[in-house]
Amino acid sequence: LLFTFAMRARERPDRPPLRIIGPAGEIERVLALAEAFLQTDRFPPVRVATELVPLAPGELFESREFRLETCASKHPVPGLCYRLTDRATGAVLVFTGDTAYDPSLAPLCRDAGLLVHEASYGARPAPAENASLHSGAPDAARVALEAGVKRLALIHCPRAQQETALAAARALFPATLFPEEGERVAVE
Repeated sequence: LLFTFAMRARERPDRPPLRIIGPAGEIERVLALAEAFLQTDRFPPVRVATELVPLAPGELFESREFRLETCASKHPVPGLCYRLTDRATGAVLVFTGDTAYDPSLAPLCRDAGLLVHEASYGARPAPAENASLHSGAPDAARVALEAGVKRLALIHCPRAQQETALAAARALFPATLFPEEGERVAVE
């Protein structure tokens, strides 16, 4: 993303800095690692002007276009779950990222048009001994049900398990999909 943004900056030199919003302490580290990978010290044209917005769980970010609310993900690496509300349309998208099942996600997800939730364990719920703190499709469906979302999109699932994961989630929450790469999904 940073490389693509840098290449396109030539077309629009007046473009404002790329705003990157993420978990405090982690977003700085991720940006530093990405810049090291791109070798921006050796190749300055691939350096992108950025504006980092570090957020702690429960903090929000607001702009003219959207409102972004957060809560902590349940994962070994600190992370955030995000609720994005489009100010023009009122459409709500919730993205959980990597997280184990957690009933405290429901308030953040409440009445969202689309919940994007991981399903690393495929059709199985996460095991009781869940050291990796990931979810299965049934776990994602439980969050969707508890929150009263309109649709659930499963991600982060091994390709070979996607069909069975989709069936498992739909057994609990019929309005579930597995978006294909490049597919556009409308959010209400």
